[in-house]
Amino acid sequence: DRETRNILRPDMIHLLMEAKKGKLTHEDKAAADPDAGFATVEESSVGKKEVNKVWSDTDLVAQAILFFIGGFETAASAITFLLYELAVNPDVQDKLVQEIKDFDSKNGGKLDYNDIQRMTYMDMVVSENLRLWTPAVMMDRICTKDCNLGKPNDKATEDYIIRKGEGLMIPVWSIQRDPQYFPNPEKFDPERF
Repeated sequence: DRETRNILRPDMIHLLMEAKKGKLTHEDKAAADPDAGFATVEESSVGKKEVNKVWSDTDLVAQAILFFIGGFETAASAITFLLYELAVNPDVQDKLVQEIKDFDSKNGGKLDYNDIQRMTYMDMVVSENLRLWTPAVMMDRICTKDCNLGKPNDKATEDYIIRKGEGLMIPVWSIQRDPQYFPNPEKFDPERF
């Protein structure tokens, strides 16, 4: 129906329709500002070239399935670990339930998105869950400008510099369980947020 009525919506279906026509391109919003984004990194360059291949219906179905399964797996894992942590940490569960009940009673039993956004302890619990049970074990990035990290240790004679264009593998799991950054990292402790 979108094709026949020429309806344009910036979503996954639109991307698949563009891919089917062979007109899929990557819009680089950060190109105007090379320092934009998080620190000095950007996402992988995979898929940033124009794709001239016309996709078959089978290709489109495969991409849609990957999209939904990929989104489902990370959300399902996060919810599963959250329910586990609430079950083995009844004090956290009780405090979270109380916060939800407080918001519920203030609003006459009607919670909306804004109410959920204002739930401070809920945010702390979810943040701690994602820290302890991160769905992203590793992330890859490409350095967009030279970055001097200084001397890696006391014995080093030269600074360690990551050069523009070099790839980085960021060990999310290791960082989020490092006692240097998170004391007692194996403990589920929403109060750290």
